[in-house]
Amino acid sequence: MKRLINLLKIIGLIGVFILLRLFSYRVTLNNFFVFFITEVLSIFISVFCISFFTDRDKSGLEDRFNASLKASIPVTAAISILTILKFSIPVWLANYAAVFMLGGVIYVREFFIYGKSDSRNFYYCLISASVLVALKLLFNVFNLVSQDVVLNVEFTFISIFILSIFITRAVVFSFFVNGVVEYEGNETYIYESMRVGKSKSCDIVVTDGDKNAKSVYFTVSSKNGSLFVRPAFEMKLDNKIITEKTELQDGDTIKACGNYFTVTGDTGTRVKKIFVLLLGILGSFTAFGEDLEISPRKEPYFADYSGYPTVSMYIPFSNKVNYGDNPEYVFIAEGENGIDYKKTKIEDSFGIDVVFVLDVTGNMPERYKPLRQSIINMYKEINSTGKNLRAGIVTFADEESEQNIYPLTPGRDKFVSYLDSIRGLSGNDYKENPLDSLKAAQIMLNDRSRQRVVIFMTDAPPHVRGDRGKEGVRDFTSLNIEDIKHIYRENNILLLTVSYERFPEYQALISNDKTKFFDIENVDNLGNVIISISGYLSSQVKVNYNSWLRLGSIGDTISVYTGDEAVKQRKDFTIRKLTKRRFFNSLFGIF
Repeated sequence: MKRLINLLKIIGLIGVFILLRLFSYRVTLNNFFVFFITEVLSIFISVFCISFFTDRDKSGLEDRFNASLKASIPVTAAISILTILKFSIPVWLANYAAVFMLGGVIYVREFFIYGKSDSRNFYYCLISASVLVALKLLFNVFNLVSQDVVLNVEFTFISIFILSIFITRAVVFSFFVNGVVEYEGNETYIYESMRVGKSKSCDIVVTDGDKNAKSVYFTVSSKNGSLFVRPAFEMKLDNKIITEKTELQDGDTIKACGNYFTVTGDTGTRVKKIFVLLLGILGSFTAFGEDLEISPRKEPYFADYSGYPTVSMYIPFSNKVNYGDNPEYVFIAEGENGIDYKKTKIEDSFGIDVVFVLDVTGNMPERYKPLRQSIINMYKEINSTGKNLRAGIVTFADEESEQNIYPLTPGRDKFVSYLDSIRGLSGNDYKENPLDSLKAAQIMLNDRSRQRVVIFMTDAPPHVRGDRGKEGVRDFTSLNIEDIKHIYRENNILLLTVSYERFPEYQALISNDKTKFFDIENVDNLGNVIISISGYLSSQVKVNYNSWLRLGSIGDTISVYTGDEAVKQRKDFTIRKLTKRRFFNSLFGIF
């Protein structure tokens, strides 16, 4: 019967934790108040259930309920304080402390409610709390490595988590077991001492003995590795009558009031039995699976980190909004941390420098004729939004010596004269040499206070380091694609490429970012490309903020939202941030 009750306790506690985990996952958090109330409720239920289900005291059900209630209140209060502190101290520190406190409810119950200050209970409480912390670390590392958090995995974790509480007790207590008393097929372990009798406070309660017998039949105690029995009245020990304290031998049988009690020095252990339960229960929680993360939609952006820790974000925004009155219409998040719009500076007016890197071999000069009017309109459109455009040109062919540089100019007429002066050159082979000209464009863009853009146009693949030049005497260039990628990344220059998609070198140059590439094969009029780029640049706002991340890790973590989506995502990020800080999320999550 005891085994069945213990099994039901384990299953019941696992069920409670699974329900709390599902509740934690499903409930919608609108604000911190809702977050805090639901947290306190979940924490209290979990703390109370751990205390109540692990209580082995001989007192009545009501007394055990009250004891667990009294122990749960201070522990819940302590963990709730940690919940608030999660927003000002490292979340992982608060979570691990909370898990230790969760296991500590057993200590509070045993020592402060029941007054059991023996070493057996002390080690049980300490080791139990430590094991829970160790398991949390194991779960967190598993999820961090797997990057695949699904509910069936968490249900298995919950099963292990709960079973560890019961297994820890069995393991710790087994070191203090000095013997076993077997009665009617049930084994009761002897620690320091144990009592047998009719009283409900006895370790073994006899229900069919002599009605006139005393409430306690006998006491078995341990001293220096030996077991002793102290009878309350005359009784038999095997074939002899005893009336006073007597040393017991392994296998002795005590007969009292018609009942037989066999005493052995075999300490045994319950660990083996509970491990059998472990295998059976774990298998029942693998039928569920559901992804926990949803990736929100993000807007394209270009980030300039040259002023780090100040980051300048150039974000296209088509709606006409007074950003001074409505800064909430732009939302930036680094990882799970949204940037407070009150700490951002949003500008409509700023300088833009654009360098056109143009292939002047073959029929490319002929294709540039439509650019004339498009670039005139580009100056008008960008400058009309309060921005200030300067543009220049670098032309290239096969040899570095054939490169021509036209410096940045704010005058559109001057720039048109640059275009009119371009003359075509014949390439010596299929490939051309744009890399040296791309580097020259980077050198031209030396004003870091302005947005810097390169528009690169070619219909030929590039020469790279190792390609031999005239008569095989020297290389066409000392550069390769990775060199240019590094130069542009380090100098925070936006590179927009117009070429054939089939050239893998240019896909590598832009890291396969299709938002920065125009397939020349699908473009009849290059002027339309300029119109598209002009609309993109003129619609941008510049958002400056101070990043909390280290420089090398910013780019992969930024999410940008605009307009009504920014308002929605700011609220959703707050909800997700609260959700990730929920106790049950963090217990089996990645921190």
